[in-house]
Amino acid sequence: MRHISLLLILYVLLIASCGSDTDLEDIILCDGSNDIRLAYHTKSSGTMPNHRVLVENGYTFLYLDGQCRYWVFPRENDGPSTSMWSDVVSGKLTEDQEAQLKRDLAVIQWQRWHQTTFHASGVFDAGTATFWTPTAAFQCTGECGSKLRNSIQTNIGTWIRTLAEQGDPVYGAMRVAAVIMPDSILRQNRPHPVQAAPAGLSLSLKEHAVSEAEATFLCNGDGFLVTGDAAETLRRYRREYYNREYGDFWYVYLPIKDEDGTMYMVYARDTIPLEDDRGLVQLEGVPRSFCSPL
Repeated sequence: MRHISLLLILYVLLIASCGSDTDLEDIILCDGSNDIRLAYHTKSSGTMPNHRVLVENGYTFLYLDGQCRYWVFPRENDGPSTSMWSDVVSGKLTEDQEAQLKRDLAVIQWQRWHQTTFHASGVFDAGTATFWTPTAAFQCTGECGSKLRNSIQTNIGTWIRTLAEQGDPVYGAMRVAAVIMPDSILRQNRPHPVQAAPAGLSLSLKEHAVSEAEATFLCNGDGFLVTGDAAETLRRYRREYYNREYGDFWYVYLPIKDEDGTMYMVYARDTIPLEDDRGLVQLEGVPRSFCSPL
């Protein structure tokens, strides 16, 4: 009997040390607000400056607001280069999906790891994944260091694919960076189909484009906004390249020629309503993105 009592005491102590959901604050994801209620994104410190505008809010992401509206990227994950050309997809969770998402991602448990970063040993210059709710934020570099956290990250990937299939591509404004095409590219004897600058975009390209040398200093938030018909034309160009309508491409920019014949490398991505004036999604408690010249 005494042996059983000791085991019972040890079991109770073990449960207490591990904690339970009752000591954690529940979170309602779809609370009716327009605020961000859940966010996940992956970023890499090794992103090339020219490409930063494409992935400045994550080269993979899931954002959910209090209206149960979501935004996910990429639509199709078929490689690190081509996925940059994919559409951002938006839609709305059902009530059942909201509950299942909370379970699959063990969202209530995130509070246990608030303000913690898990770094896989022996891994250098790896991408960092950020997990965020209004009451918790943690990051994983390389991998997440526990079966539960690794399972959460795997499940997020599954949810991104599921939501991308059920949602619709976004439309509207695009965030753009433009680089004057250098002679080294112009002289290459490789297929390089060029598109005409959409009406009204030539002036913006002249105003905002930088040289190849200046592009080294491009950072997150340095893009400019393109709206209206010009944005929709760029989006159409991007889909045509993505669908290989001009053959296989070996670059992640749109080759654009303006009215006076100047050639540009144009990097364009979809925008979402959660961005600030610089095109960045800022999460309270998460360090802001900084970059430095290579």
